[in-house]
Amino acid sequence: MFRVRVAFLQKLWHEHLGVMWLAAVLKRAGHEAAVFIEKGERDVAASALAWRPDLVAFSSTTGDHLWALDTAARIRSCAKTPTIMGGAHPTFFPEVIQDPNLDFICRGEGEDALVELADALATGKPAEGIPNLWVKKDGQVMRNPVRPPLARLDSLPFPDRSVYFKYPTLRDHPVKHFIAGRGCPFDCSFCYNQAIKELYRGMGRFVRLPSPAYTLEEVADVKARYGLRTVVFADDSFTYDVRWLQEFLAGYRERIGLPFICNLRPDLATEEVIRALKAANCFRVCIGVETGNERIRVEVLNKRITNAQILETVRLLRKYRLPFLANTMVGIPGETLDDALETVRFNARIRTDYPWCSILQPYPKTKIAEFAAQIGVLHGLEVEKFSDTFFKSTPLDLAHRNEIVNLHRLFFIGVKLPVTIPLLRVAVKWPLRRLYDLIFLVTFGYRYMRANRMRLGEIAAFGLKNLALYRSRSAG
Repeated sequence: MFRVRVAFLQKLWHEHLGVMWLAAVLKRAGHEAAVFIEKGERDVAASALAWRPDLVAFSSTTGDHLWALDTAARIRSCAKTPTIMGGAHPTFFPEVIQDPNLDFICRGEGEDALVELADALATGKPAEGIPNLWVKKDGQVMRNPVRPPLARLDSLPFPDRSVYFKYPTLRDHPVKHFIAGRGCPFDCSFCYNQAIKELYRGMGRFVRLPSPAYTLEEVADVKARYGLRTVVFADDSFTYDVRWLQEFLAGYRERIGLPFICNLRPDLATEEVIRALKAANCFRVCIGVETGNERIRVEVLNKRITNAQILETVRLLRKYRLPFLANTMVGIPGETLDDALETVRFNARIRTDYPWCSILQPYPKTKIAEFAAQIGVLHGLEVEKFSDTFFKSTPLDLAHRNEIVNLHRLFFIGVKLPVTIPLLRVAVKWPLRRLYDLIFLVTFGYRYMRANRMRLGEIAAFGLKNLALYRSRSAG
């Protein structure tokens, strides 16, 4: 059996943990893997083909898949190398397999499926029956069922971060991301999580965690081998299992000790949890405020967290001197300009250390997209025209659409300087989008630098690589 060479192509200048896990399992099975990033190559398709891959892979979200399909077409115009798309988009829109430049799509978790596909390509065996894969052959599509989610996360190798070593800016980046568990127990209407749960219904436990020892060993390995300064745990619900958390934090304090960041749901933020986070050298948490309007948060976003719970969490965070970033959005279906300004005021009230605001994107097949259509602010949503960024605009027909988009650009100023909020109500009506875009980029970069303990040169290099994403096509 020869080694299959899998080339992963991506647009975003970022280390993708999913890609690193896939690279790790491929290498463990005796195959090879390499990453090619658009902004890191003169011609990403040509660079990938020069490596002579046996399979070209894309991990795509909805919106980002458009770039992947364009790039797959460029690949196909030069070579007959088979292509595969995995990630959220093909999981929920498997009909993308009909694109003439795709040969396979993967639904759900891809580790076992991709290794089996690589083995099949290596041995010449048929790939048509591999679970999780839809396979195109002779114009026909074989639609295989999804296998159960991985039950034992400890059985996985650590993500292979070396596949990004060819890019010094990423290799030497002092902030490294980790994901301990998989699956989220909650059902926010703006998230694909409900659809993922439905995909795996009846197939075993959805929310899974490895042993604390496994995750500690992974972080320790990265600390020993890389220029690690800040650890980010990107789990949606890092503090959900308190027993796991307490054991992990005790080991982290003893073995790792580096400053770290994690997500914290206000309804799970007991004083015991916050005290333990601080004692383990957590220097910042992210809390999902989403909106300052409690009714919209609970009834529209299905995030059943009250303002009182957020205020109590903030009180405890202040008590233990633990700064926080508040994840917030504007452009919610049914939201008025007054509602959006209420979100600015609420963030100012809780004195958010690191204001963060996006524009809600009603991703197809989410509950929020259904709700938007029901109330008449979403008149059809073509997946092929969907935005690949949630910082640009909104596809919703909101009463104050332009004003809300402008408020998004000025959000940081309103939160940090509440005295300006009355002026913002007027300023959002002014046609100064270029100026507001500049204000957004400067305040976003400043917030990102401070929130992640980065130096000015580091944030400048990171920002220049990702600036094109903000300028990319948008919905509206």
